[in-house]
Amino acid sequence: MSGAIDDGTHYLDGEGNWYRLGCLPKTKRSSTLRAMKDEDLIDKTLWPIMLQGGAGDLSVGLRDILDQGREGTCWEHAAGQAHMVSRVLQGYEHVLLDMSVCPTLIGGFNGNSIDACLVDFELKYGHPPASIIPQSDPLRGLYNKREETWPADWKDHAKNYKPLEWVECRSFSAVATSLLRGQPATLGVSWQGGGHAICALKLEQRGGVWYLAGPNSWGKNWQTGWGAYGPSLPGWWLLSESQVASNLARYGAYAVAGVTPPERDKTPV
Repeated sequence: MSGAIDDGTHYLDGEGNWYRLGCLPKTKRSSTLRAMKDEDLIDKTLWPIMLQGGAGDLSVGLRDILDQGREGTCWEHAAGQAHMVSRVLQGYEHVLLDMSVCPTLIGGFNGNSIDACLVDFELKYGHPPASIIPQSDPLRGLYNKREETWPADWKDHAKNYKPLEWVECRSFSAVATSLLRGQPATLGVSWQGGGHAICALKLEQRGGVWYLAGPNSWGKNWQTGWGAYGPSLPGWWLLSESQVASNLARYGAYAVAGVTPPERDKTPV
């Protein structure tokens, strides 16, 4: 049955494929992040005009569709994806970031919250490139959970790929404002009974209804089932304003407000 949840951590699409979820409710860590103020929101009447001018679509910064494989690490992939897109949008070279180190250090192969990733890892260490972690491949759902096999200087590499700030978005308008200003976001939703974290890169309007869209973390071929954008954008999700807004208080949404300029990191990309 399409859309079924077996134990709250797996999702079945329309073609009989199972995918992992894994986003847990936000924690008190969110209170340590700056929240977007109401006076900073872009008036909704201006959204259509800005979209016509090319704002609100950050897909130009996307290079890869990630695959979380059989692990419940959507929270890490969604944050990492937004981070990578932000780097490209700022004019820096694309670097595929590792998705093994964070869930290994702070826990979360069976699920964690987005704010745990941001506060306990991203803002603390940055992200090491996938190229320096042996047997780790975020594009094929492969992880290296053996810390003893990581290079001793992984933290030195990670600090070159660090966000300047993550800003909490407590409303749909706040997420839309971030996208219109060129800031990718990550958010959590109830995905047919389980929690799932996703990266938002695009604001759309269809028949008077506002939507968010972005790359999922189930590989580049996913295109069927609840939330799927469809064949025109394989690997992408599409959710309405009401679907997103109803989940913000529980799972949270956060926009990456820039990244640090990379130092002369010699990591091969």
